[in-house]
Amino acid sequence: MLGVTLFTSVSGRLVPSQVASKIAFESEGLADHLDTMRRKVLRIVDGSDTVFRFGASASLTGSVAPRVIKALRQSQPQIQVHLDMLYVRNVPEYLARGPGSCVLSIYPMPDPVIENRKILDGSLVCIMPYGHHLTKNKTIRAEDLFEEKLISFDPNVIHGKLVESFFRPHGRMPDVPYRIEPAHAALGLVSEGLGVAIVDEFTAMAGDLKRIVVRPLEGATTVPVMILSNPLRGEAQFIDLFEDCVRAALRDRPHSP
Repeated sequence: MLGVTLFTSVSGRLVPSQVASKIAFESEGLADHLDTMRRKVLRIVDGSDTVFRFGASASLTGSVAPRVIKALRQSQPQIQVHLDMLYVRNVPEYLARGPGSCVLSIYPMPDPVIENRKILDGSLVCIMPYGHHLTKNKTIRAEDLFEEKLISFDPNVIHGKLVESFFRPHGRMPDVPYRIEPAHAALGLVSEGLGVAIVDEFTAMAGDLKRIVVRPLEGATTVPVMILSNPLRGEAQFIDLFEDCVRAALRDRPHSP
């Protein structure tokens, strides 16, 4: 059929020709590849090769996201999880063309192709070094902070806008010797006694409570936790599971109002 000699007889024994040896070598590689593909298909079918990839805003990656991943793994032990930290400018592209299925965020995304699921409203809190004189207060007012060194953020980013909106009705801001990004970097500066900071409660969850103290703010705006997704990608079943895990992760959070 092939028009070539595959075997020759040598001393009464069949010996493969050079062509036959090359065919056998290539066939072994193909067989290994087919077996690998077969096993991969079986893992996909039974769910053991499923990777759930999602993004999270920086404030949530060190606190809420680990709790969500734990809940996901408890619900679906075979699932593999991939977490990406995202800035707001990256979210539309991330959801439009991948690679993630959804984004856990503290800001809504007003986009016609993005579904916004609001999970709950969180609060702004004040974080202070352990032993700071304001830690005796159960809540912190804007006027309590006027004489403090405030660790804050660029006024054009979400946390900077939240801080400015908190002080705007009072017509006065504390001294701001440090502006940083992302928000969770404030935890380290406060721990070193460099000042106080205003962050969302989810950022504060990642702090070392042996070195910082967290107090609620009077009159502060709320901070939502959102799940952002693209319904055109047909992953509603995964998003529903993810929402259940987010709600479970946010039960009994330490700094809730």
